[in-house]
Amino acid sequence: PLVIILVLVTALVLSLPLMILLLLYNVFANCNNVIDKTMVDNDEFIDRDIEDLPPEIDSIENLIFSCDPSLTLRKVQADLSATETLNLSSKPDMSTEELENIAVLLLSLNPRRYRMRVLNLDDSRLTDEKLKTLAPLIVRFHTVSIGGKQDFGEEGLEQLRLFMEHVYGSQPVAMDDEIVPLVKCEKILLRRLEIKQSKAKKGVTDLTWVNEEVKGFEHEDEKTLMVNELANMIPYLTSLILDGFLREIRKNKENQLWQLWEKLNFVDHLEILSLRDCDITDRIIQKCLIGLSNVRNIDLSGNPDISYIGWKGLAETFEIRRGNCRIVQLAYQNSKHTIDENSGEQFAKMFCKLQKLDLRGSQISDEAVEKFLEAFGHKEGNNVSILE
Repeated sequence: PLVIILVLVTALVLSLPLMILLLLYNVFANCNNVIDKTMVDNDEFIDRDIEDLPPEIDSIENLIFSCDPSLTLRKVQADLSATETLNLSSKPDMSTEELENIAVLLLSLNPRRYRMRVLNLDDSRLTDEKLKTLAPLIVRFHTVSIGGKQDFGEEGLEQLRLFMEHVYGSQPVAMDDEIVPLVKCEKILLRRLEIKQSKAKKGVTDLTWVNEEVKGFEHEDEKTLMVNELANMIPYLTSLILDGFLREIRKNKENQLWQLWEKLNFVDHLEILSLRDCDITDRIIQKCLIGLSNVRNIDLSGNPDISYIGWKGLAETFEIRRGNCRIVQLAYQNSKHTIDENSGEQFAKMFCKLQKLDLRGSQISDEAVEKFLEAFGHKEGNNVSILE
């Protein structure tokens, strides 16, 4: 046994230099690896946040769109990092393939470093196919604007909705056939959708979705289908901006857009609804009194056909549903007709519910002003705090 112990001790002593050499080799080898990883060029350093670049865009300095030489991946990353915004407006020549590439690029970015909040696609002539291509990217932004001159129709909006339903895993349904809840899904970040149409100049006919004026009726029917498709997206949204978008639907709007008015009556999660310059009438107001009273911030400016009858319906609804109404702000900026005594009386009745009433730009009669002063004289703690 003594001999065996002596042999083992001798072997251990002789192997110590070799073990020390191996230890030093490993230490220096790891240091070289660290140096190699940090000594990369600037482009590779920026690309570390991208999982994979499409073969068409193999560098952050390459163009993304042939129609805009200034827009590179480096600029997109800088904009997202600084303002959380991607502005692709007024680029009608973007191809479907290029849009697919940028969708892949942005979805490959590190979401903690590059937050996506605002996507502007106004006046970009999006087609149904392009909208479908962008659907995975659109749902990752909080606010998306697709107004102005576009070429998509009901099919494009339907594809966007179907994609959201696919991601969510099911179609939103009402609980007990009463209220449709807000869809909450970590993969669907879209909450505000804007589709604004500017007013055409006098003597100029601008039918965005069609090329010939003779197709006006077909265009109007397509717009109706589009609006009703938008109604199906409301369960995913907290803000819907349709300024001017309903204006071209001229025939029987209160019945043609029944899906929109009905959907508004069965949701109570909308924070903002803007229907400026949409030719809203008293009949339409009567269709969705409950829905309007459930939206926190409503803008009905530029709709001169709303008379005291429509405002009376709203005022009475606010009173009846006093404990259930969510509305706190109402805007009605209209310079076409004077707010007379009858309308002023109805606005005054809303004071006890509203926190802010915005009547800027409106002509207000002396009789209406008297009604406002009378309402302010009432000893009610919840009286309107801001009147503009």
